[in-house]
Amino acid sequence: MNALNPKATVFDSDQIFSEESNGLITDAVSEALENKAYQCVKSDNFFKRHIASRLTYSLLAVSSVITRLADLINGVVAAVFSFLSMEKSTL
Repeated sequence: MNALNPKATVFDSDQIFSEESNGLITDAVSEALENKAYQCVKSDNFFKRHIASRLTYSLLAVSSVITRLADLINGVVAAVFSFLSMEKSTL
C-alpha cells in the first residue's frame, strides 16, 4: 500500500505485510488447518492418522484457493481506497 500511497496506513505491524506472509485470511486459516493435520498425523488412532489427516490436507488445499481469492478481493478494495485517498493528500 505504501507504494501506491505513502501516507496510507492500514496496519502498523510489519509482520502482517512481510515477504513470508501469504495474506491476512490465508495465513490464519492455513496455520490452523496445518496444526490440526499435524495433530492427526501424530495421533495413535488409526482413523485420525490415515483418514482424517488426508481429509484435512485436502481441505487445506481447497481452502487455500478460496482464502487467496478472498485476500485478492481485499487487496483490490484496499488499492482502490488507497488511490481515492491519494487525491486528497498533500505532498
